Parts: sequence; C-alpha cells; structure tokens
Amino acid sequence: MSGSWVRARRWAEDKVFPPVCVLCRVGGLAGSLCEDCLATLPRVREPFCRVCGEHFEGAFSGAFSCSNCRERQFSFAFARAPFLAEGRVRTWIHEFKFDRRFHRRGLLADLLVRVWERPEIAALRADAPLVVPVPLHWRRRWRRGFDQAAELAYGFARRSGLRWAKALRRVRATETQSALPREVRLQNMRKAFALRPSQREKLRGATVLLVDDVFTTGATVQACAEVLLAAGVRKCVVITLARG
Repeated sequence: MSGSWVRARRWAEDKVFPPVCVLCRVGGLAGSLCEDCLATLPRVREPFCRVCGEHFEGAFSGAFSCSNCRERQFSFAFARAPFLAEGRVRTWIHEFKFDRRFHRRGLLADLLVRVWERPEIAALRADAPLVVPVPLHWRRRWRRGFDQAAELAYGFARRSGLRWAKALRRVRATETQSALPREVRLQNMRKAFALRPSQREKLRGATVLLVDDVFTTGATVQACAEVLLAAGVRKCVVITLARG
C-alpha cells in the first residue's frame, strides 16, 4: 500500500471518526492523549538518580547516584523513563502485557516517545541510535501471543524515525522477575540472553537504545547490555516507558 493511499485513508477516517483523547474523549490523536490529560500522568521528575533514573523525594541539587548504583557497575551508560509505574500508566501496561489489550500498543508507544524530552536522551539523536528490544523467551512469547518490549520498540522506532533490530534472543527461561527479591533477580538473569549472529555487523560501533516496558532493579537490562557491549556496541542506553 502506497504512502499516499495510507495518508488519504487516514484523512478520510479522521473526517468520519474524528480523533479523540482516550481519557477526556475530546481532543488529541486517535488512541492517544491530549496534552491536558498527558499532564495528569505520573512523571519522573527531578531529582532522580543519574544512572538508573529512580525518582527521589527531597532536596537534592546537581547530579547524584543512588545507593544501589554506587555499589554496582552497569554495562549500560544510564537508564531513563518518562513516567512512574503508577496509576493509569501501570494500569495500561498491565492491560497490554497481561490482558492482551492490543489496542494499547499505539498509546504506549506514543508515551514512550516522551523520553526524548530528557536532554540526555535527545542528545543521542545525532548518533542515529539503533533501537533494540529486550526479548521474551519463546515459550513465554507463545503463551502471551506477543512480545511487549518488541511492540514498544517497533512503535517507538517508527515514531522516532530510527532503525530497530531484534538483535537479542533469550536463551534461558527465567522466573518472573516481579516475584523475586533484588539479589535473586540479579542471579536469575545471568546468561539469559545471547546475540543473534546475523546482527553482529549492524551492532558494531553503534549507539543502542535498549527498550523494555518497566525498569525496576535493572537486572534484565544489565544482562542484555553485557551481551551488546561484548558484540561491539559503543554505547548502550536503556529507555523504558515506566520506572518502578
């Protein structure tokens, strides 16, 4: 289907079914949010850890690292998320991820694009970064019917005009991370991921935006970043829709 036909069809659809905000049902883009409703979502605001992006209450000035990050060495440069995993954001992620509400894909990808509002992320545009999703194990993907991080990464890449690649595969089935304590999560993800050999040349010397839905302890993205750096990636930055 040609681009001109797609644009014409969307124009006609907008005339018959005017775009409405998913919350207020008044303004905005179809399946997304107007600016007024967007402002009501729980944002990650300063101050936050310069490494993992965790938000902190209190009076901090300048860049700082949280106690967890001071004790660890990460293979990714830093992680950022535009929203907190609370309220509607958490509900939408769970609806998409566990309830198979696939119509949330576009909305969540639109929200992830807000990560460009962070200046340290926007500065990466000049590197033409490659977008890489954190993969599910094939058995979990088969049970769920889709890979939520791959859907987010694809939507984000399309909206940002970036290349994307399924460069990683999960080679070991692991327990669900949310049910495990922090230290066990770190051990749980060791050697869980591997590089797809066909992607090696594409990765060498690249800046990668590693995409997942939620950042909690960082164990999953750390395991992925280790594989990417070993494959020759120059810099790996983690972006997630929400910070847990």
